[in-house]
Amino acid sequence: MRAMLPIALLGLALMLGAYFGPRLLARLRLFFSYPAYGTSALCPHCARPLPGPESHVCPACFLPISGFAATDPILRVLATGALYRQASHRLVGAGLAGFIAFAAATLAIVLSLWLEGERIASFQMLVLGSPWFIVLFKGLAARRRPVSGA
Repeated sequence: MRAMLPIALLGLALMLGAYFGPRLLARLRLFFSYPAYGTSALCPHCARPLPGPESHVCPACFLPISGFAATDPILRVLATGALYRQASHRLVGAGLAGFIAFAAATLAIVLSLWLEGERIASFQMLVLGSPWFIVLFKGLAARRRPVSGA
């Protein structure tokens, strides 16, 4: 009879574990888990919740949030555009000097082509370099506006 006691206790423990085990395990996981407000990933730029932790670009501000967005051939275009959008939002210092340099170089090429008599090439270069002028004028116009939220 004494020899049967450990086997009976093991059988009783297995039956109780099978009956109460899943509910007890679920309660322990709930007790030791993080609160619900800390489980969703946030965008580091705008602090809005992301659709999933595997997101590479924030759907609210369209800025890259992972390294994959800078290396993927398609998302790299979006990341480069986001870089220029952020740089031209409020032009100051080196950013302003860079955009002025690009616009001045484009204008110098257009003028040199015009003076050489290459009217069509001059117009094509003006069209090709127009994004630099647009970004420069938008950046200069943003410098005159007050900063929102300040």
